[in-house]
Amino acid sequence: MKTVGVILAGGRSDSYLTKERAAAALPIAGYYSAIDFSLSSMVNSGIKKVAVVTQYSSRSLNEHLKSASWWGFGRKHGGLFLISPMVTADRQEWYHGTIDALSDTIDFLRESHEPYAAIASGDGVYTIDYEKILEEHIKNDAEITVVCKSHSGKNTGRFGVVKIDEENRIEKFTEKSRFALGELISCGIYLLRRRLLIELLEKAVEQKKTDFVREILVPEVAKGRVFSYIHEGYWKNVSADKSYYHCNMDFLKPEVQKEFFTGEDTVLTRIIDRPPAKYLSKADVSNSLIGSGVVINGSVSGSVLFGGAVVEEGAKVTDSILFPNVVVKAGEKIKNKIVTGDEQIPV
Repeated sequence: MKTVGVILAGGRSDSYLTKERAAAALPIAGYYSAIDFSLSSMVNSGIKKVAVVTQYSSRSLNEHLKSASWWGFGRKHGGLFLISPMVTADRQEWYHGTIDALSDTIDFLRESHEPYAAIASGDGVYTIDYEKILEEHIKNDAEITVVCKSHSGKNTGRFGVVKIDEENRIEKFTEKSRFALGELISCGIYLLRRRLLIELLEKAVEQKKTDFVREILVPEVAKGRVFSYIHEGYWKNVSADKSYYHCNMDFLKPEVQKEFFTGEDTVLTRIIDRPPAKYLSKADVSNSLIGSGVVINGSVSGSVLFGGAVVEEGAKVTDSILFPNVVVKAGEKIKNKIVTGDEQIPV
């Protein structure tokens, strides 16, 4: 494909879930990490050169990405590049914002030859075809294309709210305002010419700007050359507790499993060597996703259990998420919670 990829995976949130890990490293659907979805979408679309920008609590994320061959990288051309804040004589601190983070990809972008660049956040769960986005981008003669999604809920304060005209041209973009209301939100996925991205970033750095959306994208919207691409499939940002919980619960639905796990372009991930899940004599499991190495001797229903979790005899887990290696003791009752090991988060 004629596109190089950049995934912003260094962010954190106020969620307890990101206390010790980046949002992009959050476990999803029994076997995956959040970043697998944005990374797989790029790879399945033919994007063979991707930079992942990390920062906050990146150890587990770096561990997950250490063998790029799981996503089909490692060939003579292309590859997976991990970029993190580098302390120099001129910079002694972490990234101050998305422009600062993206500016560290300028050399990566200059050394690339693909005419287009795709930017995505690492905490979105979706599958998308970048070839179709590029087709729309070229057809519209757009400077920037923003992937958008219909949003029927009232809570838009975590997202950019988009207003478009009949040609899908973005007329207004309001970033993360609790007062903004609209039917379309930004998915945090952008496509533009690689040279334009370099030019915009260099100018923004020179002017000491920090936020890509507010200080680059919104001014470009005013010029009338920013268009939307409407994503019709599943999409959810998992950086908040409730959103993360509901995303995992969604994977218990057959229609969601069909969207992600059937067809040629499935979700790719790093495989961890664990034995198969073990169901002992008292195990009673229904409508749940059970990861490798899980041992169950209690009751589990409507839940997602990640690798190495244990449910002892007489324990009951209902409509909950158990992080890797969590142990639910004999007789313990867990309902409507995310259990990380040292914390039980009600949802």
